[in-house]
Amino acid sequence: MVDMTPETAPSSLIEKPDRKAKQDPKSGIPTLDEWQDFIGRFVLRGVTEGYLNLVLADFYDDLTPRERAMIALTKDDLKEMSAPLASLANKSKFMRTKGRSIIASADSAESVIALLMWMRRVNRIAKKYRKNSTPRPAQGQTIPGYIMEEPNNGNNGQNAQQGPEFGGPGSFGVWNPGTG
Repeated sequence: MVDMTPETAPSSLIEKPDRKAKQDPKSGIPTLDEWQDFIGRFVLRGVTEGYLNLVLADFYDDLTPRERAMIALTKDDLKEMSAPLASLANKSKFMRTKGRSIIASADSAESVIALLMWMRRVNRIAKKYRKNSTPRPAQGQTIPGYIMEEPNNGNNGQNAQQGPEFGGPGSFGVWNPGTG
């Protein structure tokens, strides 16, 4: 897949809804406005951005301005789409009992996603500079401070040094799987 910069990513077609002002933490049933804010700002925006990245990632730069305008979503579009879903969530018995936890987890999930995106950017930058900085030793050569990984052939732990491959040519070894 094509690695896109934030300026050219399909998610720029979806406006980020304004975050409601933070209120004191509540423990009661979420209001209809809280549901609409949660569904529009977190659920629908996440689903639509993910869908655009999945479908348009390879040829986003080839879209015409008219095509981009046709698939763009505004804050009002997200608010309009989230209203019926918010009403349904507000009337659901399960959502009335677990809704406060679900809405509260949205901010936590948003911060985890932001952290993961930041880590991805850092790794991309580090990869650019790390590319030729660490020399790899040639076969049979050693470099001070470089730890060569040993191949894992399954002969470790309790079964180490057991089996026919350790007895020498033509010998019969003992393989003991242990009792654990």
